[in-house]
Amino acid sequence: MKNTVLLTVCEADKGKIYAGTDGDGIYVIDGAGGDVKRIGRQEGLTSDVILRIKKDDERGVYYVITSNSIEYIKDDTVKEVTTFPYNNNYDVYADDNGLLWILSSYGIYNVSAKDMIDDSVTDYRIYTIANGLTCTATSNSYSALDPQKNLYISGREGVSRVNIDHFYSDSAQIRTAVNSILSVMSVGLKLLMVLILLFLILLIGFK
Repeated sequence: MKNTVLLTVCEADKGKIYAGTDGDGIYVIDGAGGDVKRIGRQEGLTSDVILRIKKDDERGVYYVITSNSIEYIKDDTVKEVTTFPYNNNYDVYADDNGLLWILSSYGIYNVSAKDMIDDSVTDYRIYTIANGLTCTATSNSYSALDPQKNLYISGREGVSRVNIDHFYSDSAQIRTAVNSILSVMSVGLKLLMVLILLFLILLIGFK
């Protein structure tokens, strides 16, 4: 191993371990024999900085978040998700409804896992501070998912919690009323009348 600065580690099948490094791609360590194989740009990685590797048992893939993309490993082949709309991502979590929750510097993306694997992301939701998120995720941090699917997000201003299996999103209609309208023209006319009146007073005074 040329680079021993590891940012993420994921236990794979058959005793293998995926170790993501800060600049040298992914090391695939054989837990039984101790052999080490490297996955880099020639094998399909878009960056050698690997922020997170997450296993998806249901779909048989390993999501790989690099410094500039989201990819996945399936059958020892690296594939980039080119249709995902954002590239500064930190972490990924799968719920029981077929969706992925992707933490990023902009907010939380909610996207279909199938669309990600098919590289056909056209529909997604984004939650930011503007529409309910209490704070955005912090880079190089670790969030946590408990058995009840409560996701604890390490944020810039503390920890946010959301249950990714029982999440409710809605928008409210706000009724407004206008009590009065102040006409700019009427204000201008009043000011003009005051000036004319002052002019007449001054004119009479000089006489």
